Amino acid sequence: MAERHELGGVLRGWRERLAPAAVGLSGTGGQRRSPGLRREKLASLASVSPDYIKRLEEGRARPSAAVLDSLARALRLTRAEYEYFCVLAGQAATRTGQVPRHIGPGAQRLLDRLTDAPAGVYDAAWTMLACNASWATGRILNPKTAENQMRGGGIMGIGQALLEGSATDPATARLLNPGLNEYLIPTHADAPPINVTFIEEHDPDISPLGSKGIGELPVVGAAPAIANAVFHATGRRIRHLPVMPEDLL
Repeated sequence: MAERHELGGVLRGWRERLAPAAVGLSGTGGQRRSPGLRREKLASLASVSPDYIKRLEEGRARPSAAVLDSLARALRLTRAEYEYFCVLAGQAATRTGQVPRHIGPGAQRLLDRLTDAPAGVYDAAWTMLACNASWATGRILNPKTAENQMRGGGIMGIGQALLEGSATDPATARLLNPGLNEYLIPTHADAPPINVTFIEEHDPDISPLGSKGIGELPVVGAAPAIANAVFHATGRRIRHLPVMPEDLL
């Protein structure tokens, strides 16, 4: 419901910023207290009723994907604005372009609260947008370096699952991708925000300090988790890494 009210406010703001001349309309018929298009004009351009525009702005209606497209064209929205419009309405973007990467407030709150279990948010193309990471690591001696270790290991796991793979020439056994120009590793664009959560425990059997080595912890679980996500999304069980798009064809 909160997102519907937010959608209504955004819709009204876009309507009020749009001058009638920008959509080929002449004067508004006298002095007005509010700027921009009237509801009636927007309704006419989008082929919906003025009452429906009013209900949208009051948060009492949820537009369909087709209505979102019509409103986006009428309001002259940019691609980013259209995607945000779709997110607020709970619809998938249907116009040509990239898959939306916006994380809604509800999904972000859920991710922030799941501090005792691993969780992630993916877009419609199964690109990871954000994730948390929970590990039982014993006693944490240096939180800053431990968090950096976990984030780096998680990103390494993403690379292992989706990008990194050596290719050899069957005739000469030479590597075909010996350098970083050919061997793919995660970049900043591939690395989602990772919220690190430690489940601290004192383990005197490991060491007198109760701490554990955490170098491999974030790496070993990432690739199996991503491979399982691919299986649940597509029904194809891939048993080798990296998982490539052609494996699903």
